[in-house]
Amino acid sequence: MDKYEERVRNAVSAIRSEREDSINGALAALNDLEVTELVQELCVSIEDVTSGKDVDRLLAAATLPLPDNPLTLVDAVDRKDITALHAYANGDFVTLLASMLALIASLQEAGDRI
Repeated sequence: MDKYEERVRNAVSAIRSEREDSINGALAALNDLEVTELVQELCVSIEDVTSGKDVDRLLAAATLPLPDNPLTLVDAVDRKDITALHAYANGDFVTLLASMLALIASLQEAGDRI
């Protein structure tokens, strides 16, 4: 497991724990990562959690907060459309990062229960 995968996994676990101190620490650990590589790892994580799954069912079952328009985000990742990801977050990387992490955590949690 490389450092990108490990740190994304840690951030998702922290979000799932809903413990603010864990979330803050895990997010801080993302600060020194290269942005392009980080976005790639987040896309891979979204693909992993949605591949072969009924995404609508996962979204309906999610109990953790979902980002706005989660299907738009999933679609942009599926199409590997960087322009759509940029548009989704109105060019704000922090919004994109938070949305992608929230989506992964929510869908993982829902997938574990259904």
